[in-house]
Amino acid sequence: MHSRSGLSDEDLYNLAWLYKVADRMRHHIELVEPALRAMDSRFTGAFYSMAYDYKYTLRQARKVIERETAHIITSHLTTNWNKVLPIIRHNQPKNLSGKVLILLKFLFLSERFRITVIISLN
Repeated sequence: MHSRSGLSDEDLYNLAWLYKVADRMRHHIELVEPALRAMDSRFTGAFYSMAYDYKYTLRQARKVIERETAHIITSHLTTNWNKVLPIIRHNQPKNLSGKVLILLKFLFLSERFRITVIISLN
């Protein structure tokens, strides 16, 4: 079936997953940004923009995807749609509540660095 935009359900499915992974990456960047700021890293500005400025754009994209997937009946969803459509329709990201421990190790080698992040969820 095609939405009113002419996109197929497969196209919408791919866009929904793109939104999900982009928002998840943005959220994890938001977790790392304060540590970069504390270190006075040259990456602080870029990480701040990705963490906070992109929220609005992602929110707008989610609204469009929600509107365009309104015709999809939830009782007929495939397993994969069940993993992404609730996030689109109810703006419910994966629950990351609980104690979050972030351990950051920064190794600056010339222009490159490595970040090790350990996240513990209760």
